[in-house]
Amino acid sequence: MKRLIDGDREGWNAFVEAYAPLIRAMVSRTMSAYGAFSAPDIEDAIQNVYLRLLRDDRRLLKSYDPDRASISTWLGLISRSVTIDFLRKRGKSHLPLREELAEGHTIEPEEDRIDLPKGLLSARQELILRLLFDKEMDPDEVADFLGVEVQTIRSAKHKAIEKLRRHYKDEK
Repeated sequence: MKRLIDGDREGWNAFVEAYAPLIRAMVSRTMSAYGAFSAPDIEDAIQNVYLRLLRDDRRLLKSYDPDRASISTWLGLISRSVTIDFLRKRGKSHLPLREELAEGHTIEPEEDRIDLPKGLLSARQELILRLLFDKEMDPDEVADFLGVEVQTIRSAKHKAIEKLRRHYKDEK
């Protein structure tokens, strides 16, 4: 790992040779789960994983802590995250809000943007959902935009979706 972080070419080649199958499998599995499984997209997403590892003077590689996770688990998480970001930027990464709310129920899509019930959500929750689903921003981007922690965004999204699920369940 030291050689890899220091930018040693042989260290990088050994790393790629050792972990390319894991990265490819994670990218393929993630794309398949999101209904996007084309060979060019898989190759592009794999390249994005490698670029992400090298970006900002190998900042992500330097952040790896073997006490927190094995290298395989860590790379799997990074591969999945980068693939979801890749798909999100292409507009294929997540279910539309109406499908996420449906949780197994079919809702006929009228348009990409869903009308949220007035007064059910706080202004902040509604803004977060709009940024995540209508503007297709990822939680990190929304957190930066609003100047809060990313966990705050995830928590607000979760609470808002739960409110909406209860609302639509009660409506039936």
